[in-house]
Amino acid sequence: MCVNDVVLNHNALKWRNTLNQQATKALNKQIKQALEKTIDLLRSLSVEAPKENTTECLRLMGMALRNLATVTNNTKALEAAAIILGS
Repeated sequence: MCVNDVVLNHNALKWRNTLNQQATKALNKQIKQALEKTIDLLRSLSVEAPKENTTECLRLMGMALRNLATVTNNTKALEAAAIILGS
């Protein structure tokens, strides 16, 4: 392998790493936005629950909180979800 091949391989690897880093940042941003929307929804539901289907609303809140707790590795939120879901 000549020096030129080594340089080309190194440049290709740097480019691939840059693309991977950019893709990771974009994915993390999307995940963060989804989590923020979920948190906002849970907050709004906790302030004023719907007048109809309150049991279903609580069940969905508990499921969303459980998923959020799992993703963020938050034990307290997971405990709260267990209380809401009755498990």
